[in-house]
Amino acid sequence: MIRIANPVFFAVFFVSMSCCVFAQERIKIGEIVDNEPVITLDSATLVSAFESAFNDGTVISEVKIEQSGDFFYVEGSGMNAGEARAMAEELSNDGGELYLLPTSESQSCSGVNCASGGFRKLPSGKIMGCQCLQPGGSGESYSNHTISTVSRLFKPLVY
Repeated sequence: MIRIANPVFFAVFFVSMSCCVFAQERIKIGEIVDNEPVITLDSATLVSAFESAFNDGTVISEVKIEQSGDFFYVEGSGMNAGEARAMAEELSNDGGELYLLPTSESQSCSGVNCASGGFRKLPSGKIMGCQCLQPGGSGESYSNHTISTVSRLFKPLVY
């Protein structure tokens, strides 16, 4: 006769395994070394994740971790059809390790007649908008600002 183990054990086991396998809570992007933020995740992986998050042909040429006041951001910048593009996602600082959370705020800048752009920040360091740093083309130069309340990078880094 075969004895079946306690069904409560199986329920607890499967619930605990699903938490570990299916729900990644955070992704380590970098850490603070000698008071400077440093990327620890493979840069090519980050570039690919930013390009996937834009999903419009943007080519990322630079990724970095930027500290601004008490805020840390992983930023990717590049070009799409001659226009400046940038995306920044807020990182969580846990004892000097910098993590991207699924709920990290995501902000992007899309230039119009803009060869180089960047983020405008409040004195506290929080991103408040975009700016065109180097006009390009003809007509008015500016940069559109988009905010998402969830991470646009998280999914491309997990899958």
